[in-house]
Amino acid sequence: MDQIFIAEDNAADVSLLRIALRESQVECELAVFNDGAAALAAIVEANLRPALFILDVDLPNVNGITILARIRTNTVFDRIPVIVWTTSDSLEDRLRSENSGADQHVCKPTDLSSFLRIGELVKETIAAARPLAGGAAQAV
Repeated sequence: MDQIFIAEDNAADVSLLRIALRESQVECELAVFNDGAAALAAIVEANLRPALFILDVDLPNVNGITILARIRTNTVFDRIPVIVWTTSDSLEDRLRSENSGADQHVCKPTDLSSFLRIGELVKETIAAARPLAGGAAQAV
């Protein structure tokens, strides 16, 4: 079963993400961290091989872009896609995500139907990463 690594400090967003994954029939184990320092420590110290990283940008202690930079400097993770998700849809933040190595920059949905589509995005991202070695960031 695939593992998805999630760094997100908003419990409601994690709950909605769980629902979206279930609705999209994404069978996975979630490793959830609500603090950037804990997420970074897990990446550095643990023997993780998730199918996907989902990183909130605005985390306590260590932000998601810093975590992304650490992921991208480790060759063990070079084929694992990273979705950066945030409340910001600014061009500056999208470029920062892309330049840091994100495969996709997703603006957090504000309604339930849009949130449920995240499950399909996750399913498609994992499936696309299996034969490929990553790629440029895509805006969603």
